[in-house]
Amino acid sequence: MMKKMMAALLAVLMLTLTACGGAAKTVDAQALADALVQGVKFDGAMSAMSADELRFSLAEMPDCTAAAYKSDGTTKEIVVVAQCADSAAAATMKTSLETYLAEQKDEAAKYQPEELQRLEVAVLQTVGNCVVLCVSADSDAAAALIRENTK
Repeated sequence: MMKKMMAALLAVLMLTLTACGGAAKTVDAQALADALVQGVKFDGAMSAMSADELRFSLAEMPDCTAAAYKSDGTTKEIVVVAQCADSAAAATMKTSLETYLAEQKDEAAKYQPEELQRLEVAVLQTVGNCVVLCVSADSDAAAALIRENTK
C-alpha cells in the first residue's frame, strides 16, 4: 500500500514539474537586441550587423534567428541575440559565442589591452533556446535588461 501511495505521489510530482517546464521560452531576438542597444551604455557607436557579417564572425551559425549590433571599431562592444530552433542549436550558438569571446580576448591582449576588462565581464546567457551576448561598458545594466525582457 505504501509503495502504491509513493508511486502515485511521484507521478503527480513528475506531472507538475513537466507542466512547469513547458515549452522553451521564445524571445523576439530583434526586440531584445534593440532594447540592449538603447538601454545599455556603449562607448562606441553601435550599428546593425547583417546575417552574413554575423556568420563570418562566428565559428558556426546554427539554426537560429539572430539580431546583432557591433561597435564602430573603436571598441570590442557587440550585442548578439539568437533565438534558436532547439536546445541543441542554442548550445552550439553559445559555444560559437564563447569561441568568439576567446578570440576577441586574444586579439585585445595584443592590440587593445584596454578592452580586456570589458570582454572579461561580458554577459553571455542562455534563456530557454535564446542565447544573448552583450559586451558593453555596463554589464550589470545588460544583465538586468536581459532578465526584464525574457520573463
